[in-house]
Amino acid sequence: MSYSVDLRERVVKFVMKGNSRRQASNLFEVHYNTVKSWVRIYQAEGRITPSQSAGLKPYKLDREALTREVQEPPELFQSEQAQTFGVVQSTISKAFQQLGITRKKINYSAEANEEQKQNFRQAVKTLTEEPGVYLDEGGINPHLNREFGWAPRHDKVLGKIPGKRESKLNLIAALHSSELKAPLSYQGTMNTTLFNTYLKELLLPLLMPGQVVIMDNATFHKSLDTHRLITEKPCQVWYLPPYSPELNPIEHTWAVLKRYVRRYRVSCQSQGRISA
Repeated sequence: MSYSVDLRERVVKFVMKGNSRRQASNLFEVHYNTVKSWVRIYQAEGRITPSQSAGLKPYKLDREALTREVQEPPELFQSEQAQTFGVVQSTISKAFQQLGITRKKINYSAEANEEQKQNFRQAVKTLTEEPGVYLDEGGINPHLNREFGWAPRHDKVLGKIPGKRESKLNLIAALHSSELKAPLSYQGTMNTTLFNTYLKELLLPLLMPGQVVIMDNATFHKSLDTHRLITEKPCQVWYLPPYSPELNPIEHTWAVLKRYVRRYRVSCQSQGRISA
């Protein structure tokens, strides 16, 4: 889509008067990233018109700049990139091919606050006398399928999935000083009532006053009764930063257990043997 010079000028003037780029995008119905590029070019080069004009030598594409711009944001269409650099879409397409830039599916993930993570790591370092007690739930499928097998060259490897489905094995446990404490297997999903019962009957009797219980932000971890049970021990309650399971070392324990089940699943006749 080609935009007139008049529209470009009105958009840039609107932003330069102190209005936001988002307001300009909504008011003039121009993509937000296009507005950003017009303002950036105006501030850097003092021009509003596209670089390529009729009768003039085509604008030479700055490929280093293109490589930087294509990553932030990565979802722009080639036509939008062309508007940013004042070239035709085919120029962008050719440049992408030569630079090895390909179109891929975007993997969206919730952003974790890196500052929160760093603050948490620093806080954990202060636990010098008594390491934290890391609490978490995990689930294991008794029929974890192996991903690779053996077969003659050029032949497919065919596997079998058990026809009878066994329910998933759910576990909860705490990790303290590399030792797994108060492991429990249960059916169904975890909830506040079950979690608090686990605390009262299994975990809290094993803890010493002053220890720090560390867990994620699951809803059933954050009830008033849960907080009261732990602090009356008395112990402290710490919550992991959002979207940061890698900061909980018990996650590694679950991963090891899943590898064990996958490796020795033939000898596992029941969930009871797995949990044993």
